[in-house]
Amino acid sequence: MKNPKIDHLIEKYWEGETSLSEENELRQFLKSKDIDQDYEMIKPLFVGVAQQGMASPGHKADDKWLATLDTLEEKNRGGAKVIGMPQRNWWRIAAVALVLVAVGTWFTTQSRTYEKQEAIAAYEQTKEALAMLGMHMKTGQDKTAIGISTASKNLEIIQIR
Repeated sequence: MKNPKIDHLIEKYWEGETSLSEENELRQFLKSKDIDQDYEMIKPLFVGVAQQGMASPGHKADDKWLATLDTLEEKNRGGAKVIGMPQRNWWRIAAVALVLVAVGTWFTTQSRTYEKQEAIAAYEQTKEALAMLGMHMKTGQDKTAIGISTASKNLEIIQIR
């Protein structure tokens, strides 16, 4: 059966806020035979520590303690393995990022160069068209001037007669 007081003590224990007397109370509760199934998973932690005594760092009991923790962690995870990314692969990621930046820069530069070439070609065509237009306008002006001067001479001849 679930015990709210024990649940609260377990929460405090995981947060690192229990006193020695509260930890002893947990140990005593978990040593009893009739505990809820939910408490069975953490029972080896408290009962194991009580059987080994308070192990000091570097004691052989530390290995057993760590093995118990590893077993419990695997049970809690459902046996799933966590695969971390090795530290030595960071340079590969950096190299890929550098290549992507370089290729992006190259494409951007190439498109700008192409756009500049198109703009220069359009400018040259416009210049040629305007020069041709100007030349035809000059020819038209000359012909008009010749026509006006011819008309003026003809008008003088007509007035004199």
